[in-house]
Amino acid sequence: MQFLVEGLTGTLNPLLQAAGFQLGCIADEPPSAELSAFMTSEPQLYKRKYLIALKLATPDPEPKSCCVGTIGLVPWRLTSLDQEIVYASLNLDLLAMHVCGIHDWRMLWTSDERFLHQFSGGNLERFKSFSLYPPSYVHDLSFWVPEPERFSEAQLHTIVRHVSCESVVSIQLLDRFQHPETAQTSLCYRLTYQSCDKALTGQQAAAMQMKLREEMVRSVHVTLR
Repeated sequence: MQFLVEGLTGTLNPLLQAAGFQLGCIADEPPSAELSAFMTSEPQLYKRKYLIALKLATPDPEPKSCCVGTIGLVPWRLTSLDQEIVYASLNLDLLAMHVCGIHDWRMLWTSDERFLHQFSGGNLERFKSFSLYPPSYVHDLSFWVPEPERFSEAQLHTIVRHVSCESVVSIQLLDRFQHPETAQTSLCYRLTYQSCDKALTGQQAAAMQMKLREEMVRSVHVTLR
């Protein structure tokens, strides 16, 4: 496992350090909100050993970190071989957004020359934003999850993209709360609606938000707040 950690960081850090970042691995799960947000986005399939953390390459002894992946052991072995299986999961989209300062995830899939030209030659430069189609609308989505360990933030993102027809530019986890008596977990997300190819109206954004609430109940079986 240590060999995989060293190989991953050794390969990516020369590229990331040119942009002022570096990858590191954390043995224990940290309590920070930034890392906790990532932990809820992956199904609890494996017992984790390391978190892959992205941080600024500064002399600060405790720089702010963001979890972009995990490395661990698969909890079963091949019966024919006395060997352990090590896995690595790295969210390249999240890594690129943090390193390049990209706040709109749709930019990663655009063919707009204004975006592509900024990264010609494979250089990791800070993204210079350009105007999309204003205005934008902010809506919050709060719900109780029946089984927190089975909730996947990736599924939430998929539903949002489908319901909004790619009209949500960001999804931010605002709050995670556990009821002291029932032990139920509540999550609150903030969504920003903005169309990339037309001016979105407040009525259209509200309609998509209502459809999202209905779809979350139907597909994920959450209880809305």
